[in-house]
Amino acid sequence: MRNVPHHILIKYSHLFRIISNTGPFKGPFRCKNLIELSTVYGQEWSRDLLVTNPGLKRLVWGGPYYRRIETLEQQQEWQLELTALMGLENLDVLKTSGFSLGEGIFVKVLRNNARLSNLALSTVEGVTSIEGLELPYLTELHIAFGGDESPALVDLVRCCPRLQKLSLTSSRTRSSGTTTPHATNSQLSSSN
Repeated sequence: MRNVPHHILIKYSHLFRIISNTGPFKGPFRCKNLIELSTVYGQEWSRDLLVTNPGLKRLVWGGPYYRRIETLEQQQEWQLELTALMGLENLDVLKTSGFSLGEGIFVKVLRNNARLSNLALSTVEGVTSIEGLELPYLTELHIAFGGDESPALVDLVRCCPRLQKLSLTSSRTRSSGTTTPHATNSQLSSSN
């Protein structure tokens, strides 16, 4: 797509259903019927797509990781990003990494999308409690631990009565001298 003139992409962007990588083209996009979006934190064009596509079904979102949010401008940008994420309510698949949002926001995003069937989390920090969260339709859960772990993520299993596939991975050694398995995959079979 990098060889397609920008005016052509803009003209036909209302027909786009999936955006996974825009390369050097950052819009404007006139999409209102996206079903899938892959993006990273801090992209104004993708934040607009989160807001204008409430029917989004699949989202791959990379958070700020360890990027500090210090200036007033960064804080305002972060608030816009959070508002866009919390406005989503129809996701079926959510794959996120670098989600250091704190437990309240993390739980709210998941609660807003209780119909999720597939959830993949990597480098999620700051979640100490998921009390009251229920994901009754979730059948696949993938958690990759790294950095400072969020112990409550393991409790997600209890929130998912229909869970069929569970994948837990870690590539970090604990400071106490014991090692965390490099890759532990568990398959749960359906009881039906």
